[in-house]
Formats: sequence, structure tokens, C-alpha cells
Amino acid sequence: MKYLFYLFVSLSLFFIPIGGDEHTHTYTDLEEVVLWMNTVGPYHNRQETYSYFSLPFCTGPKVDISHYHETLGEALQGVELEFSGLDIDFKGALSTLIVLIFNSFMMVIFLVGLVFMILMRTLRKDYARYSKDEEMDDMERDLGDEYGWKQIHGDVFRSPAHPLFFSALIGTGHQLLVVALLVIGLSIVGELYTERGSMVSIGIFIYAATSPLNGYFGGSLYARLGGRRWIRQMVMSAFLLPGLVCTTAFFINFIALYYHASRTISFTIMLSVVCLCTFVILPLTLVGTVLGRNLSGQPNSPCRVNAVPRPIPEKKWFMEPWVIVPLGGVLPFGSIFIEMYFIFTSFWAYKIYYVYGFMLLVVLLLLVVVVCVTIVAAYFLLNAEDYRWQWTSFLAAASTAGYVYIYATYYFFFKTKMYGLFQTTFYFGYMALFSSALGLLCGTVGYVGTRHFVNRIYSTVKID
Repeated sequence: MKYLFYLFVSLSLFFIPIGGDEHTHTYTDLEEVVLWMNTVGPYHNRQETYSYFSLPFCTGPKVDISHYHETLGEALQGVELEFSGLDIDFKGALSTLIVLIFNSFMMVIFLVGLVFMILMRTLRKDYARYSKDEEMDDMERDLGDEYGWKQIHGDVFRSPAHPLFFSALIGTGHQLLVVALLVIGLSIVGELYTERGSMVSIGIFIYAATSPLNGYFGGSLYARLGGRRWIRQMVMSAFLLPGLVCTTAFFINFIALYYHASRTISFTIMLSVVCLCTFVILPLTLVGTVLGRNLSGQPNSPCRVNAVPRPIPEKKWFMEPWVIVPLGGVLPFGSIFIEMYFIFTSFWAYKIYYVYGFMLLVVLLLLVVVVCVTIVAAYFLLNAEDYRWQWTSFLAAASTAGYVYIYATYYFFFKTKMYGLFQTTFYFGYMALFSSALGLLCGTVGYVGTRHFVNRIYSTVKID
């Protein structure tokens, strides 16, 4: 009898269907996950229970499910499970994110290939035309119709307007790029999202520790541009982003004080931030500025700058910088549009963001798109004999932040149910900070990529 019993149990287990459900807690990708709602009742009266949806709770939009759950014991004990109506698939959002990022990746590959092919063909024709011009004598050259980016070789490396402010922006952008990559990398390795406030604390520490990079890149650029007020430039670089953050946070803090909200920042925390900026960030930025001016502050342009600026000729309206700048942010924003939705949802919808590997990939794709777009914009501008490429390349890439802020406005009105002065100010204030930081990062990458491109094309052409 004992062996018959074992045989019966074995056959029973063999014929039981195996599947992922609330019993096994094992699911395959994209399999339906059914979320049940149990009974509710007074905390101290365990036997006095009622249906979950007898209270005014919201139900999900889904009606039909693959199976229903209720055992005999649950029915006798008064357990009344009801389907929540929530449409949940195991790793469904992650699979969707993978598909969308793959589409963005293919778009970036297509864009890079297209830009490379167009620029190489166009530059090859330019080099051939300029080589032909060099074989002409002076009389033929004067009678010829010379045009293009070679004609402004004496002005293309002229210092841009407001070099002190420009170099401070570039230095801060370099620092933000390093901070962003390090924070994302540590989030991938150390799972910073699992502990409250750990990511913000690590981000502040890394920002303070990388202040010498800000001073190095900003100070060296300001020296190459011929700037002399390097102390003022150093102070502006050190306090540009911290000043913007503190001003916005203190303004929101006054509203939080009025509302007696828990988001209120205490005076001791404010004083700690001020001390951090004054006694840590400023000295480290000074060290980086001194190193940058001495190590890489010498001008290294392949062309000499003329004493008298060349007048900028008239050109078609769509070649003006005020047209190129807003158009430059369209494609970079398109490459991060989907990722912005998941990031905003984690910020403002009480959801945890944990796919930092995909975020790193999206950031790298964004940087590639930004460089490609700004190089094309700078080439068209230079070919129209307009040498104002420094600010144009920076602002064209930074305009991505404008589209992000417009999307944040759309998200606020159509994807959230926020209301009230405090919540509205909190949302738009910190989204303005996020967009500004993104604009600094993208603008710096766009300028650096364009600068290498401009140096490259002018160093390979014979200049009289």
C-alpha cells in the first residue's frame, strides 16, 4: 500500500500543469501577472471583513483575465479575492523599453552614416576646388568667384562674444558630463536607487570632488581665447551651477515654509551647502584653473586671426544662427524622448527607476547625435562665410533642453494630476534645473565636437 501511495502521488505531480502564477511565483517574459485584491476591515476585528471594492477604491481598465483564483479553504474563511483590473505583464515595460531603445539606436546609426557620407562628399569637393584655386595665378584668382569656408580662415578662430561667460559654461559642462557618467556607472554597479537619498548624496560628493575639471577646462579655454580676468572667470565657473541650484531651491523653500511642508530645508542644511561651495568647490576650482592656464592655455589654432574682423555677408534666412539654433535640438530630443517618459515617471509618479544600463546607452546615443547635428550646423554656417560658430554650436546643442522643458510642461498638464502653488512651483522649478543642466552638458559636447571638426578641416587646407 505504501508503494501504491507513492506511485499515486508521483503520477499526480506529473499530470499537474506547471505555469507561472501566484502559487509558483515564477513567470516568463511578457506573461500575464494577475494582481488580486483581498478583503478589508477593522484592524482589531479580524473576522469582520468586507469586499475590497466596497470602499471607493479605483479599479483598473482590464476586465478579462486568463484564470480566476479561489480555493475551498479560502471560501470557507471568508477570503474574497477580486481582480484588481490592472493590466500587468512580467517585464512588459522593460521589453518595450528595449524595443524603443533599439529603434533609437538604429536611428542614430543611420544619422551618423548619413552625416559622414554627406560631409565627406562635400568636403572632398571643397578640397578639390581649393586645390584648383591654388594652382591659379594671382590674376585668375582675383577674377575667379571664391566662396566657402576657406575665405574666413582669418576670422574662424576669433574669440566669441562674452568669452568669460562662454568659458564658464564650457567648464561647467565638462564637470556635469563627468558627474553624470560616474553617477550612472555607480548606479549600475552599486544599486544606489535602493537606498533613499543615496543618489543625491553621491551626486553632490562627486560634483564637489570633480571641481578641478571645471576650472581646468574653463580656465584653459579662457586663456586660449585671450582672456585676462581669470579670477573672475574662475569664480563664475565655481558658482554658476551651485548658484542656480541654490537660488531655485531657496525660492521653493520659502513656499514650503508657508505651507509647513516636510520638503522644507532647514537653515543648517542651507549653511552646509554654502560652506561646501565656499570652502571645497571654490578652492578646487582654483587649483584646476591654475593648472589649465599653465598646461593648456596656449593658443593652438591652425590659422592666424586677422586684426580687423571680416564683415559677415548676407545669406538666406534659413542659414541664420537664430534658425539653426532651435532646429539643432530636434533630433537629439527625438533620441531621448522615450527615456524622458520613464525618467519623469520615476521622478513624479512614485515609481523606482532601475534600468540605469539603458540610461547609459541612451546618454551615449544622445552625445553622438548632438555631435553630428552641431557639426552639420557649423559646416553650413561656415560655408555661408559666417564665423560665429562657437556660440551657434553650443546653443544648437543646448536647445535640446528647451524641448525637454516643453515636454515637461506637457507631462505636467496631461500625465499628472498635480495642483496647488507649492506642487506647481516645485515641479517647474526643479524641471528647469534639470533642463538647464542637460543644456549645459549637451552644449559643451556639441561645442567640443565642432571645435575638433573645425580644427581638422582648416589644418588640412593650405592657407596663404
